[in-house]
Amino acid sequence: MKEKLVNYLKAKFPAVAIRTAEENRALQVLKSIAEDRNLNCYVWTAGVGIRQVHKQKKPKFAYQNVDADTRAVQETTTPGDAARVTDQETTPVMKDGESVNVGYDGILVFCDFHGWVDNLNPFEERAIKELLQVAPKRNIFVVFLGPQFRVPRSFEHHVTVMDFELPTRDELDTILKAIEKGSTIKGAKPVPLDNGERDAVLRAALGLTAPEAENAFALAVIEHDNGKINAKTVYREKAAAVRRSGLMEIIEPDPRGLDAIGGLDNLKAWIVQRKPAYSKAAREYGLPSPRGCLVAGIPGCGKSESAKCIITELNVPGIRLDIGAMFAGIVGESEARIRAALALADAISPCVLFVDEIEKGLAGSTSSGDLDSGVGRRILGTLLTWQAEHKKDVFLFATANQVQYLPPELLRAGRFDAIFFLRLPGAEERKEIFDIHLRKRNRDPKKFNLDSLARASEHFTGSECEEAIISGMYAAFEKGEEVSTKHIVKACKDTVRLAETMKEDIEAIEKWGKKRARPASSYQPHKGEELSRQLAGEMEDLEGEKE
Repeated sequence: MKEKLVNYLKAKFPAVAIRTAEENRALQVLKSIAEDRNLNCYVWTAGVGIRQVHKQKKPKFAYQNVDADTRAVQETTTPGDAARVTDQETTPVMKDGESVNVGYDGILVFCDFHGWVDNLNPFEERAIKELLQVAPKRNIFVVFLGPQFRVPRSFEHHVTVMDFELPTRDELDTILKAIEKGSTIKGAKPVPLDNGERDAVLRAALGLTAPEAENAFALAVIEHDNGKINAKTVYREKAAAVRRSGLMEIIEPDPRGLDAIGGLDNLKAWIVQRKPAYSKAAREYGLPSPRGCLVAGIPGCGKSESAKCIITELNVPGIRLDIGAMFAGIVGESEARIRAALALADAISPCVLFVDEIEKGLAGSTSSGDLDSGVGRRILGTLLTWQAEHKKDVFLFATANQVQYLPPELLRAGRFDAIFFLRLPGAEERKEIFDIHLRKRNRDPKKFNLDSLARASEHFTGSECEEAIISGMYAAFEKGEEVSTKHIVKACKDTVRLAETMKEDIEAIEKWGKKRARPASSYQPHKGEELSRQLAGEMEDLEGEKE
């Protein structure tokens, strides 16, 4: 970031806008640039006006900076006032026997400019534009600093917009060392961490701002009697910070991993094959980081549940991105929110970025743009650009039900490493699903006739199998009995299957999946495999079969 800013300054760019919530950290970088390059640095805020935060030590010319020691704070209350003072206020000095007017020069920072954009009157907007027009000649480098930025059209071509990245691992380590070396915090003396513990704590802190990381480290010291900073506390604070941002939320992984998914052997094998790609050996071999996969298919077949299991298998944090929540009423805010969310994912990396039902979040991207003023298309463009250019270890796991409505540019080769299709589970897969959900409810699957359950649940989705167990348990509980095969089979018979209510939709999804995606399961249905639904009528004879 510092190198980019220096290059803009050398090239005499009139202004840059830095989007960040870490004002103090950004100001430290700008002040550091002023120190390194022997420049004045001024900061304007609405509460104070213009103040000088760094003084040029060795002016390049004798007439520069003549009144730096005595210059009074300019009590300007608006950005327009500050621009007029900076551009017009001069100090007459003598140079080569002639009177020369000298004003401000160096770096000029406008804080919280985003709060003034919608209220700038024509006089203030003109004053800022005139300042930017003469800034390169006057050796002024203007910086607009704030959490967001929407440049007025009158001077948008004078401003370059950039995002201030979250702290890197090394920067977080510096903060951690400062906490470790600090004084006693409420009686808890910080204890230095060994390499393994430090690595876990720093990984947990990735994605936090500098103040958030410092607070999380300090809290971890207080919460543990031995004074050691615990990664779980830091991770908990990061989850809270992510939720507070309103951009995403942390996903709690399923501790069972891929064993929590019934069937889907092709998808499981693919994930296991990609897992070593995050290792150093894979980097040396030349393997790129996995981009991610799109899982499409019939609702209720385990797409969303797979995300929690994949997070466990890859052993990285998981974050959920709700594209629909990115849309906002203010012009440009929606695009800013999606950029901030993707930047947060890059900062937390390595991680899994989960986007559920992506076709609904991008629904406006395939329209003419009349309904949402093209916001959907711009959000799609931001996502596509990020997919193509991001370098961090972020595994994008997206799901879709009505995949036929996704824009084609999202499905082309190179966006995802693979596109999988989930169909209705076969008999053996349903037996696995019943086994998993019975264990989840502390029941021994060996006490149930899984073959009978598989026959009774023909053409069921995975979620319908789970719901049949729950309904059977309610029926058994009402009678004061322990749930058994007969209760679940009865629940299966009473279930109205999705395959019946959405027959045409499911056929359309399956038609798309057969031609455009690889199967998530090696199961392929054939005519003689599954019995008709009438076999479920044998439930009355199943009582006591297994018992």
